[in-house]
Amino acid sequence: MSTADLASVARVDALLAEFRRYYPDALAVSGGLVERRGEPGLEWPDWCWLPMAATVAYLTSRGVHGDRLGTDIGRVAALTQWRLGRGVYQIDPEVAGYSTGALWHSAGGGAAHWQQAVLPPAETWTRLPEWCCYVELPPQAYDQLGGAFRFLGSFVHLEFDTHSGRPELRLVLDTDGTWEGLLPIPVYLDRPTLGAAINDMSANADAAATGAIGADARSLQGASDGTQLKGLAAWMVLPLVLSLIDPAVRIVGDVGPPPTARAGRWLPAPSTRLCHVSYRSPTLKSV
Repeated sequence: MSTADLASVARVDALLAEFRRYYPDALAVSGGLVERRGEPGLEWPDWCWLPMAATVAYLTSRGVHGDRLGTDIGRVAALTQWRLGRGVYQIDPEVAGYSTGALWHSAGGGAAHWQQAVLPPAETWTRLPEWCCYVELPPQAYDQLGGAFRFLGSFVHLEFDTHSGRPELRLVLDTDGTWEGLLPIPVYLDRPTLGAAINDMSANADAAATGAIGADARSLQGASDGTQLKGLAAWMVLPLVLSLIDPAVRIVGDVGPPPTARAGRWLPAPSTRLCHVSYRSPTLKSV
């Protein structure tokens, strides 16, 4: 393993260490709820490991509230699931470049037109290789995608909103390698474009701020300036995530079947795995 690879593993493992220090029993509690799936009130699609409503219940039962609750819901949900497989995905420059170009084309232009980027349907995202992946952002992606700020990578998983029934792609951006630097961004997958999805995120955030619980807002207006920045950040992550579900790629590394419960328990992966994403053939690319 190269020095750069060792640094990548060490950085993400440091985030895991912070997570375990704050919430040491998150996986055990969450895994117990997953094993009860199918009981009345505990029903959700099999492409979602555990809805984030359970994460909210876990955090509130431990006295987390206010702003800390709002920021840690997304972080805890992602790290809990990522701990099951602990995969760090490094995207080959050719793959990243092709996926970036495809996203650019779907938006009809560069970063200034990110709102028009087309989102694949929800069922396509079920090809993610594990419950939650950590994807590194290659340095060359910054110039291509025209990001407003830099970050290191992102945790990625699927979410089922138990209040509205809406499917979501959940991104948790790693901005600086610290717990406080993890930035959650929900992307609604029942909307045709990234702009529409981000506008819905803004509308739901506004509804939640007024006390609405389980809001299902569909925005008819644009997002706030702060939410626009999150949308641009999601634009930068999407090509990498799309690479993971591209049928033309191969993933090389310690890649096994998705984690499952053993003897009725969900156990954490023993170590972090590096996985390299490249094309099976130089001429084989999905459309």
